Amino acid sequence: MLDKYHNSITAALPELEPAGYEIPKNMRLCGPMVLPTLPLADVDAELSAWLKRPGRRTLFINLGSHVASENRHALEIAGAVETVMQRFPDVQVLWKLKNFNAVDPAGPAGLLGEHLAKDRVRIVSWLKADPIAVLKTGRIACCVHHGGANSFYECIVAGVPHVVLPVWYDT
Repeated sequence: MLDKYHNSITAALPELEPAGYEIPKNMRLCGPMVLPTLPLADVDAELSAWLKRPGRRTLFINLGSHVASENRHALEIAGAVETVMQRFPDVQVLWKLKNFNAVDPAGPAGLLGEHLAKDRVRIVSWLKADPIAVLKTGRIACCVHHGGANSFYECIVAGVPHVVLPVWYDT
């Protein structure tokens, strides 16, 4: 427990705190703490080129490093992606899905097969670059993430609108 003799540094911003919330004098809100990263083009030139395709907006789905979605949850997201694909012909989707099985017809690959084949949807188990490098390209229209501090603040630092899809107790 903090007391008047101990200070604490947090990545919070006063502007993001609830209206009327009084920040204790021993709290130092320093804003996002985001590690520096190489530009995406230097780390993954192929993905960088894909993001730059003319006439495309990209939806980036990144539910964090530790989330291994159950098939039923991944299918729910895939259904939402399918809806986006039908309604917005200029959107492409980059989805980081841990343990993705590209040949499972009962999983997201089965539902999104047409869009995967046309390279309008990319599902990857891992990214070569840090997510912040993807966000900083200026090519991400929106990021869907799990609400973890890194994802939250990386979107803020990159100026990318985001939707939080909480997946467990701390998000």
